[in-house]
Amino acid sequence: MKKEINTKNFTYNWFILSIFIILIIILLQGYIEYKRSVENAIVKTNNLTILLTKKLENDFEQMENILNFARDILLTLPKENKLFLEGNDKIKKQIVFEKFNALVKNFKDISVINFIDKNGYILYSSNPSNYNINISDRAHFQIFIDNKDLIKSFSNVIISRTTGKNSVAQLLAVRDENKELIGVLTALIDIDTINKTLSSINTNKGGVALLRNSENTELITRYPMNNETDINKPLPLDNTISLKIKAGEKSGSIEYVASTENEKRVGSFVLMDKYTFYVQV
Repeated sequence: MKKEINTKNFTYNWFILSIFIILIIILLQGYIEYKRSVENAIVKTNNLTILLTKKLENDFEQMENILNFARDILLTLPKENKLFLEGNDKIKKQIVFEKFNALVKNFKDISVINFIDKNGYILYSSNPSNYNINISDRAHFQIFIDNKDLIKSFSNVIISRTTGKNSVAQLLAVRDENKELIGVLTALIDIDTINKTLSSINTNKGGVALLRNSENTELITRYPMNNETDINKPLPLDNTISLKIKAGEKSGSIEYVASTENEKRVGSFVLMDKYTFYVQV
């Protein structure tokens, strides 16, 4: 009788142990599948982020080249164009308009090119309706007055006084041999144009692609945009990506719970090599 009881206990204990082992295996398999899915998501988001970063960086580089062309035009016209040298203000504006307009048509992502004199007035433009608008109060212009060594910069997101749209200005200073400011060239980029690039990738349902300033983490644009009041707002100081960038990391991936939907997400970020932006998917 005692032996029979021990056999029953052994069978029962073995049954419990078997159930426990099966549960462990199921949980382990679930964990392995979860980690595999996260790894796959990281690879996908990283690849998409690199793709967007290279595209946007190439766009900014082309716009920088166009601004360099515009600067060369302004510096050579008084030396090589007799009509410009002897013409009145109206003739000069028309000559520069035609040359600036040709540059804008050469690159569709630029909505307008302006030349702002040292007092902040738009002196020449690819859009004649912009003449005499003053932007001396704008931070992205004032920074060139405050820093004589500064040549290139970007604005934050602004409501353009020339187009009325949300735009980012890419800027190039024109200085004399003593670094004194002659004026500033600006190429305006509509945020809608950047959004077209961000929306060109498939992030699946609930996915997001965004562009931020890497120096202050202020949001330039996000696609899709849930709340436009987030534009120009920085990340919290304790944000993981913000901390990674401050630590000198150029790229990376994180797992996090999105505060807006309370869902687990995977995000990747890549800093641009030449410009003060980073892309995140």
